[in-house]
Amino acid sequence: MSIQAKFTNTSFSLGKQVQKMFLLTNELTLSEEQMSDLYARRWGVEVFFRTVKQSCERSKLLSRTPENARQEIQWTLLGVWIAMTQGARSIPAGRRMSPVRVMRVFEKLVLAVSRLSAKKLNLQNALSLCVIADESSRTSEKNSKDYPRKKRKRQTGEPTVAPICDELQSLAKTRLA
Repeated sequence: MSIQAKFTNTSFSLGKQVQKMFLLTNELTLSEEQMSDLYARRWGVEVFFRTVKQSCERSKLLSRTPENARQEIQWTLLGVWIAMTQGARSIPAGRRMSPVRVMRVFEKLVLAVSRLSAKKLNLQNALSLCVIADESSRTSEKNSKDYPRKKRKRQTGEPTVAPICDELQSLAKTRLA
């Protein structure tokens, strides 16, 4: 049994960065440009699902039955898609959108509506501020991104022993006797 495959060295842009990548496919009719475009689109899908799982805290579904789980994920994906589409429309040209900030704006909107707040949230203005921070002046890597966020236990030192008062000493003697 033989399988035909196409192996190519290609590059594509993700934001400001150009990524070089080796791609292997069994789709022999695609050109290098089509392969890199397809991979870049696929990467966008992966980023979208990462946003749903991490930013929307949907790594686990709350539903217990398959039908309810299907409806839960469909409504979640629809809501995130609408939020991201609206956020992308509101971002100034040439800037990249922060999915986390978009979700926070919609969270504030839902909370404001649920509280029947008189204070109105200007959705368009709030979404236009959901841009990724400019890190062009960064001189070091983001090393702490993988840092384990664990509580550190304090080291125990020498115990401090306080002398017992006469009253407690006599009470202990009467109870032990």
